[in-house]
Amino acid sequence: MSQEPQPPFKNKLGNLFMGEVMMALVSTPAFANKGAYWTAGATHVMSLGAFNGGDWARNDNTKVIAFSLLNAVALHHYFIKPNSGSQVFWRNLAGLNVAALATHLADKSITKKKAHKKIS
Repeated sequence: MSQEPQPPFKNKLGNLFMGEVMMALVSTPAFANKGAYWTAGATHVMSLGAFNGGDWARNDNTKVIAFSLLNAVALHHYFIKPNSGSQVFWRNLAGLNVAALATHLADKSITKKKAHKKIS
């Protein structure tokens, strides 16, 4: 008696928690001297992970969107003051969460449009 292979278990809550921890860690350089620039650098480096493979995105276009949004979050630190402290930390953390949500919604939208094209 053979069993059909089970799909791999995905712990969505665990992935969400790990993502939040990563975003908080990327935002912590905000408390250093000139922390906005350190945080921007960390976010620029984090944006390179969009092309690191994995199965987090269903579409290749989503990876470009994630890269662009993360770099936009990083770039705003060069133009908006204050320079360091909790305001930079919370602003970066909020920006990263907005970028993550927008990327997720874009991925869902692209997938839905591709599915609709296949049907018609």
